[in-house]
Parts: sequence; C-alpha cells; structure tokens
Amino acid sequence: MRFIIMSFIITLTFTGCSTYSEMEQAWKENKTNDLRLPLSQNQEKSSLDKKELSQEFQKRLSEIDPSRQMTTSEIYDFETEKAKQMRSLAKEEKIFQAIESAVSLELLICLAYERNPELQSLRKKWQAARERYSQAELLYDTLDSYTSFTKTLDLMTSMKASPMAAKTVFPDSMAFMSQIINTEIAMAHLEYIMGLRDLIYQICQDYFELLFLKEAISIHKEHIEILRALETLSQSKFQAGIAGYSDVLKSQIAREETQLDLETEIRKKNTINIRLLSALNIAPSYSLGEVSDFSIPKLTLSIEELYSSAKEKRQEIKNIQLMIQKQDQMISLARSQLYPTFTLGLSALESKSQDRMDTEMAAFPETPMYELRPWSGKDASYIQEMKIEKEALQSQHQQLLASSISQIRDIYFEWDTAGRSWLLLENTLLPISRESMKVTQIAYQTSGGKSDFLDVLDAQNTLVSLRLKLEENKKNYIQKLSELEKITGMNIVFKTSTY
Repeated sequence: MRFIIMSFIITLTFTGCSTYSEMEQAWKENKTNDLRLPLSQNQEKSSLDKKELSQEFQKRLSEIDPSRQMTTSEIYDFETEKAKQMRSLAKEEKIFQAIESAVSLELLICLAYERNPELQSLRKKWQAARERYSQAELLYDTLDSYTSFTKTLDLMTSMKASPMAAKTVFPDSMAFMSQIINTEIAMAHLEYIMGLRDLIYQICQDYFELLFLKEAISIHKEHIEILRALETLSQSKFQAGIAGYSDVLKSQIAREETQLDLETEIRKKNTINIRLLSALNIAPSYSLGEVSDFSIPKLTLSIEELYSSAKEKRQEIKNIQLMIQKQDQMISLARSQLYPTFTLGLSALESKSQDRMDTEMAAFPETPMYELRPWSGKDASYIQEMKIEKEALQSQHQQLLASSISQIRDIYFEWDTAGRSWLLLENTLLPISRESMKVTQIAYQTSGGKSDFLDVLDAQNTLVSLRLKLEENKKNYIQKLSELEKITGMNIVFKTSTY
C-alpha cells in the first residue's frame, strides 16, 4: 500500500513522465540545455527527422560558437575587396608573377594568410576543436543506447544487470563539460589569432628592414660614385703637383670600405627575402621584387590609453583568463563527479543492491536524499590540486598585466626617441651637413683654397652617416609601432598615415 501511495504522488508530480526513464530524460534535458541541440521554443524535437536534426544542429552551432565573437579583423581585415583580390593571387599560377614585380606589405600579408603552413596548422586545430560540439551531443545517444542494450540483455539472460544501467550520464557533469568545450574552442581560436598576429608582426619587421636596406643601398651607391669623383680629382691635383698622393690613397680606402658595407647590405637583403619567401611557402629559388614605399602612420594615443588597451585586448592576457575560466569549470566538473549529488530517490525503481533479479524492489525513500557514490570524497585531493593550479594561473595573470605595462613603457620610450631623432636629423642636422659639404668641396676645388682633402672626406662621411641615421630612425619608429600593436592588441600600423 505504501508503495502504491508513493507511486501515485510521484505520478501527479511528474505529469507526462509515466516511467523512470522518461522522468530522468526530462531532467537531463533541462539540466544540460546549453549542450544539447538548441532548438527554438516553439519547435518540437520529435518533428525533425535525423537529417533535419543534423542540419539544425550545425545551424545553431554556428550561432552559439563563442569563437565567432573573435574575428581576424582585430588583427587585420582580410574581408575588404582589396584584400580579397590579393588573396586570390595565392594560387600557384598567379603568385610567382605577383611577387616578381614590386611587392607591398599588404600583398605579403594576404599571401601569407592563405599559404603559410604554420598558420594553416593552427586554423585546422581550431576547426578540429569546434567538432567537439557534435561529439558531446552524441555522447547522450551512446550512453542511452548502452543502457537500453544492457537492460534487454538482462531480461534475455536473467543475468545481474550492469551497474551502468542504473543511470545515464550525470546531467550536471554534462553541463560542465559543455562549458569546458566552449572554453577550449575559444582557446583554440585565440591560439590561431596569436599565430596570425605573430606572422604579421614578423612580416612587418622584415618589410621595414627591407625598406631601410633599400635606402641604405641607394645611399652607399651614391657615396661610392662621389668617392670615385674625389679620387679622380685628387689624382688630377697630384699630377699637377698641388696635392700629395696620400689623398688618392685615402679616397681609395674610403671607397673600398663603403663597397664592403654595400655588399653586406645586399647579402642581408637576400637573407630577408628568403625568410619572407619561406613565410609564403615558396621555394628560395624564386626571387622577390623590390618592396614598395610604405606611408608611416602617426601614433595619436597616449601611453595611458595603450596601457588600457593591453589589459583589455592583449591576446596573452585573454589566454590566461580563459585558462582560469577553464580551471574553474574543471573544478566544478570534478565536484559533480566526486561529491554526492541531490536525488529524489528515483533510482530505487531499479535497485542494484539486490543479488537476484526476482527479489522485490526496494521501496522509495520517504524524503529526498544525497546519493553517495562509491568513489565519493576519495579523490578530494585532486580538487585541491586544481585549486592550487588556479591560484598559480591567477598569479601569472597579475604578473602578465604588470609586465605588459613595463614592456609598453620601454617600447614607447624607444619609439619616442626614434621620432625625436628623426625630426632633428631631417629638419636641422641634414641641412647643415649638406651646406657644410658644399662649402668644403668648393674650397678644395679652388686652387689655393684653405680646405684640404681630409676636410672634404670628413664632410662627405658625415653627410652619409646622417642620412643613414635618418633612415634607421624611420625604420625604428615604424618597427616600434608594430611592437606596440602586438602587445596592445590594437591596429596601429595600417591606419591612415600623417607623415
């Protein structure tokens, strides 16, 4: 009688759930709604066949995928018409023609986006991580099928039922697994974003180095021609008896030293070209055209704004935050696995504590209870270990925030120094040096002039040195902007230039 009364009460409580499996299934779907197929409120799952169910799952998956919130536009916008046109040149039959002529920085980035092997590997890892959604969804059907099979087998063979048939997967555990999957997909996408960012950063650094070498080679070639002219002039003066042969030797020494610098720069340029070809997955036997001029942007943000951007957008900081989030989710999952969970005692309908199949079922407990599992509390040290690991990640997060501020300060100082030196050289020192060079040349060429050959040579070397320093400061200026872009997560280099 007692059993009949309790059954009647539960039947009234769970309307529409006439059996234990139906009640447990309803509870499971409510507890793990985020993980299971996210259908609309007015859509019945039973109205969909298997094909439609799969299509609906993929559609909803694209909507709830957290990684969709982080696009590559925060690094570089590859969806503009110009970028799409450049990306189309990545095919084998077009790319070699595209890189033989003058190449732009944007072209190299778009080609590397399509062809770089390391970036493709990270992209595949991200795509593989997204497939975990469907794997988690199918886990329900797998466990339910196993339970149904073992029940049928028990009835046919009169064997003792498998303990796993007592209940399906724990709903709270599946909910935490869903959250962990979401976090892992976000981490895989962030790893892909960081790989893309590092690739663009390295291409930018090499490109700006090539721009400097292009100007340096031009300056040294011009300097060699001037030294040859001075050598010819000194020989004429020596033959006329108004200058010593030492002037001829000095001009030859200066020319050979400049020739050595020129050869070094050409070899360095070839080395960088091969590195860029490697980033494009192109054999080093092919040649890379001359780099096009690049308009240098002006940084208008204050250092405080750079600090704020780094805290919010720097990918390494985001990654640590996701790791802490995942650790929290894993701790919650471990708690659901290791500690007792609340139950209404419905498992008493299928008691596994009896040794024989034909024994009378145990009655319902009079009140809800916490169900003790055989392993409850035995691995609590594992949870404590994960808590300590979380604290270590939090300390690492704080250290990364502090080091980001320090790194930004150092880079900002070097950028500011390069900019101030650039203005000083361009507006003051170079005009003075050019004027000094003209005066000494005129004085040396004039018979009876007060200037000797060393004055002319020194003035020419000073002018060349200042011109090289100007180009080097331009290179440092734009390279430091690229470093600030990398550490702050902002798009700085490809903004509209003001220089």
